[in-house]
Amino acid sequence: MIQTDIIQSYISDPDDLVKMSEAFFQVPDPLTGEWTPIKNYDYGKEYLQDENDTINILKSRQAGISWVSVMKALMKAMKRKRYRKIYISIGEREA
Repeated sequence: MIQTDIIQSYISDPDDLVKMSEAFFQVPDPLTGEWTPIKNYDYGKEYLQDENDTINILKSRQAGISWVSVMKALMKAMKRKRYRKIYISIGEREA
């Protein structure tokens, strides 16, 4: 359920991608499979706030960067006309 005050807080500051992601995005819990609100780690918050066009991410484990990348692209697309991002997954399950 989305509360009006959360929507208003995002509308008042549409560039705060961290606040929007925590208010509107959910991910599946790896143990239960139930959808839960996303919890942004520090590196995810830093990535959401980064305005560079190109970002290289070196990682050695599952860190949730795919979820954060999709959130960032979706939020930017919602704010702009003619914004295109393409994401490719290795399989249907990962998509």
